[in-house]
Amino acid sequence: MSVTTGKTDARLESASSPSGDKNENFGGGDKVIVLKIGGSTLRQIEDLPRVAGEIYRYVRQGHRVVAVVSALIGETDQLRASIAGVGAGLSSHHSAGVAGLGEVRAAYFLAMACDHCGVDTFVLDAKEHRMRGAGHFDDATPVGVDQSRFAEVLSTYEATIVPGYVALDETGAPVLLGRGGADLTAVAIAEAVGAEQLVFITDAGALYESDPYTPDRTFDTSARAYSRVSWSDARAAVGEPIQSKALEYAERRQLEFHVAPLGGAPNTAIGEVTSQPAPLERRVPTDVAVAGLGVVGEGAALRIVGESSRWRLVKTLVSNPDKTRHRQINPSLVTVAAGDVIDARPGVLLDLMSDGAAGLDLIRHALKSGIHVVSANKQAIADDLADLHALASANGVVLAYSPAVGGGAPMVETARRARAAGSVAQIDAILNGTVNYILSQMAQGQNFEDALRSAQDAGFAEADPSADLSGDDARAKVKILAYEAFGVSACDVELDIEPLTAEKAAGFAAAGIPVRQVAKITPFSGGVRGVVAYQSVADDRFLGSVTGEGNALRAFVGDQVFSCRGRGAGRAPTVESTLADVSDIVRQTAVDGAPK
Repeated sequence: MSVTTGKTDARLESASSPSGDKNENFGGGDKVIVLKIGGSTLRQIEDLPRVAGEIYRYVRQGHRVVAVVSALIGETDQLRASIAGVGAGLSSHHSAGVAGLGEVRAAYFLAMACDHCGVDTFVLDAKEHRMRGAGHFDDATPVGVDQSRFAEVLSTYEATIVPGYVALDETGAPVLLGRGGADLTAVAIAEAVGAEQLVFITDAGALYESDPYTPDRTFDTSARAYSRVSWSDARAAVGEPIQSKALEYAERRQLEFHVAPLGGAPNTAIGEVTSQPAPLERRVPTDVAVAGLGVVGEGAALRIVGESSRWRLVKTLVSNPDKTRHRQINPSLVTVAAGDVIDARPGVLLDLMSDGAAGLDLIRHALKSGIHVVSANKQAIADDLADLHALASANGVVLAYSPAVGGGAPMVETARRARAAGSVAQIDAILNGTVNYILSQMAQGQNFEDALRSAQDAGFAEADPSADLSGDDARAKVKILAYEAFGVSACDVELDIEPLTAEKAAGFAAAGIPVRQVAKITPFSGGVRGVVAYQSVADDRFLGSVTGEGNALRAFVGDQVFSCRGRGAGRAPTVESTLADVSDIVRQTAVDGAPK
């Protein structure tokens, strides 16, 4: 799925070209992927959570993401209509500065959505990345990008959002890349940064020989899609789903790229050859059950209900049947009996309960019944991971638990990538968003009681915060990371956990130095030692940058460092991590048949 470049060196000239391997320069060793978010995918404000989730999906796979966006539906037309009524109208070269505002607006909206779900994001517009455009101000062609600026941002942030369509002329004035020019922006940037992949995310998810939608936007299941299509044949596609100029640009530079649906694998490769088109098998929504309708569970249930083309809510398990639920959650799907959840035969069960013992019983029952499980219930799984994985394997299902550690910071995936690269020497991590939030608030002048109450009001802390303050929450997370990074069971983990008290937190605040609760996990001959203690991060740029409810992890493997950071507490990041696990399970099992 890489962006394939021909033998001729056709890279854009750059103001400052970093030397060395492209992935070392762009993203600090992580692979760079450029996503073109199609206008059919990000049509309106309500689409933002789904698109942010798509960016998060690639971030947690270890990519540094560049997402190029178009304006929301209808905005460019509205802007051009307004331009036409002012002065020289569309004939004025200044009109380019107005016509491109829709893309800027969409970029910042998407950055806000990414921030909400825990992705560390930066918006890089034309004045920052300095893409140069030559030709008419309304139909220019890219001739250069400031690679050094991209390298700087990609080495710092997990996702870079770029407003498409706009470049700068030789004087620094804005010019446009033609109708649909955000496509051309994405292709030019993918080439400039040496991206490993360029993927166009569209509603159809593939390139078809004819429009796959009927006039009333119903999908035609008989529509035939190309698995491979040449640049020239793609230009002839009905409705110009990808800008012709972008396809011509890619062909001149022999850049192969892909078309994919939101949340799915690529269906069409655009490059040198064309295959015979054939109908695609449409994804059937995955049946999902949710155990626990607290802050996170309700959030997950509402996302599932709201994305009915991908998922179907079949049952929810609660402890209090009389509690008022959100109106979008069908009361007939609510039960207090765990057996009802199993009998509903979901493809995936989400364990989002706070009761560890009940969660463990339900997980075992589900796995034995051939049901995939995603768990955010760290207390349920921390002591039994090896046995639970064996049980899952014996029954041909998957146990996933990314939301149990790190919230929006993909710690489980980062630990796995580190272990795959070699022997992990040490892990440093900020694991508890509630504690980190309290310390941050007290550093700004709040007292302990008010900081804790603020954490509870924001949904970062439970009504009973004892697991966070005592260190039990961090204890369970250390055990999970020890299993992932070092392959050891909980019984082989030595733990030393320092709790947080009001007096201790007040002392840190009075000292005026930045303090974090930091977990250090290291191997020794008999197992793994985990020490969770409070330390100054005044001289630690990475951990010191983590404030509020943030979490972060870095793993040392030889001369490599694997790291991640993100929002570690709250509904949105935990829901995003949960549903990303569900999506991964659906993709992993698609060969044998996706969960029903």
